[in-house]
Amino acid sequence: MVDIETASFRSGSDAGTLYVRRRADRRGVTDGPSRPQQPRARARKPRVSGAGRSPSTRTSKASGGGPVTAAGVPDYYVEYHTLCGSGMYGHFVSILCHGIFERFPNTRLAMVEGGLVPFVGFLWRLDTNWKSCRTEIPWCRRRPSEYVWEHVRFATQPLESPEDAELLAPAIQGLRPWDTLMYASDFPHWDFDEPEQTLRQLPEDWRDAVRARNAIEFFRLPAAAPA
Repeated sequence: MVDIETASFRSGSDAGTLYVRRRADRRGVTDGPSRPQQPRARARKPRVSGAGRSPSTRTSKASGGGPVTAAGVPDYYVEYHTLCGSGMYGHFVSILCHGIFERFPNTRLAMVEGGLVPFVGFLWRLDTNWKSCRTEIPWCRRRPSEYVWEHVRFATQPLESPEDAELLAPAIQGLRPWDTLMYASDFPHWDFDEPEQTLRQLPEDWRDAVRARNAIEFFRLPAAAPA
């Protein structure tokens, strides 16, 4: 049972870990070694870990080997870096389908380092399936997307960067970024994003919210005093 109000999912060094460390530590579940901070030319040898852990407590990475995917553990860093958000998509859908936000209405969830575009498709598909299958999950009294707007926020890093920069905003508009998107740098990792580097890729009328306002509201921080 979640015993804190704010939860977060990360890929990378804390891949897919729901931040209920107090409970997880009691069960002996710990994070494996951190992933490398820069690409390696040498291929990794696949390794498997996590045997015996329950699905509710295992992380989405194998120790030192990146996220566990349907294709196994990635052999190359380029695979890892492309798929590092894959472990959290199942958690995202599961949390919505199990009625967590109905049972724990003060819970807030941040999806960090999972990208943005995949969540748009998952949410569209989940809303569609909820319409025809909602008798199976009657505790979900509203469309899954409605819970997302109230309880879930997304981080910018790593921001998808299509060659045609004009494709980005329409691709993520389905997440209501003006309300749900928070700037994240991932500093000091080699692929970190500077604030202006990120913000200039977004429409101007989203920038103030992404830069600070959405995070201030989500984390219930005091508003900055006027200079």
